[in-house]
Amino acid sequence: MFDDITYSSILQEMLDNVSTDIDKREGSVIWDTLSPVAIELLTLYAEIDNIINESFADTASREYLIKIARKRFRAKRSEQCSNDRGSHSHKRRHFNRNEI
Repeated sequence: MFDDITYSSILQEMLDNVSTDIDKREGSVIWDTLSPVAIELLTLYAEIDNIINESFADTASREYLIKIARKRFRAKRSEQCSNDRGSHSHKRRHFNRNEI
């Protein structure tokens, strides 16, 4: 999903936002400050991509596929139970003691 995002593109985008009167060459204070940030941002993009892939059944690993299936089964079962309770409630007649 984020295949076009690279360390260089992140770093360059950040350096482009720095004023032109500041030295932005490799080894400068600003370059040395932004370089580790670009690495961390690239790591975060990779993690976001992983989270997105693990969220869908067709791209999830086995571990997360099992979790997705359990979640859907529980939701489906809960829905069925609530529908069953609702559909039978109108058929039941509750009597109080005076009616018997």
